[in-house]
Amino acid sequence: LKLEEQGYKAVIAELEQATRLVPEDLALQSMLGVLYTQDGQFDRALEVFKEIGNKELEISGQYYKTTLLRWGNVYLNRGDMLRALDDEKSAREDYLQAIDKYSRALELAPDYLEAHFNQGVVYGELGNFASALQSWEKLLKSNFTKFEELLEMYLQEKKTSAQMLIK
Repeated sequence: LKLEEQGYKAVIAELEQATRLVPEDLALQSMLGVLYTQDGQFDRALEVFKEIGNKELEISGQYYKTTLLRWGNVYLNRGDMLRALDDEKSAREDYLQAIDKYSRALELAPDYLEAHFNQGVVYGELGNFASALQSWEKLLKSNFTKFEELLEMYLQEKKTSAQMLIK
């Protein structure tokens, strides 16, 4: 609700202040990284997730798979933006980085269905449909009920990103 009322810039400013006050709160930092991504501030989002990843490895690594997923999502979203700007080479590089992050998350948690889904999306963006289907096969075999919901959400995000580029 606060995001709708104040917009990204105001909420991001509040989260930046909160993370300065409580720098050990990785959940706050992660939320900030997600908002940076949604606001198109991809470089800042990548910095946040890299920092979180380093901290998580130092402590317990318990939430590292989620960080890797969100980190991959930044690359996926930036790749989509670069592709929309006809920078296919840079988009491909970002898509490959996203696959790397999702693959690392799957090494930690082979049944991490969201990572399988996102990895399939990126393979599709790269035109590697056989690998996309292979990633999604795990979802279909697991009776993953959120598959259609995630696909719809991803398509909506692509639409929103395209609209942001037009503005």
